[in-house]
Amino acid sequence: MAHHPRRGAGAFDVRDVIAELIGFYGVVLLIVGLLDGPEEAPAEPDGSNADLWAGLAMVAVAVAFAVWTRLRPAVVEAPAPDDERGVPRLSGRRGKSLPRRRARRR
Repeated sequence: MAHHPRRGAGAFDVRDVIAELIGFYGVVLLIVGLLDGPEEAPAEPDGSNADLWAGLAMVAVAVAFAVWTRLRPAVVEAPAPDDERGVPRLSGRRGKSLPRRRARRR
């Protein structure tokens, strides 16, 4: 059983994309929450600034996703090498090679 090299997913890790999007919207909400005066902000019953708190929560979630990505990176197996005919090898479940079909002779 050949061992295929493994590598990180890098920029293709969906957790990075999620962290970036949530972080961007969180920063936007933080800025809006800090810059809006009391007359522009919607009236909250308890007087809190919902944009500010939602922005802080979104930035915290984005940081959690980024830390998770760095601590437990997604690992992707490198593609299996081609066989001697130049045909890529297909792998089934658990990395086992699939049996090849023989061409029918007529």
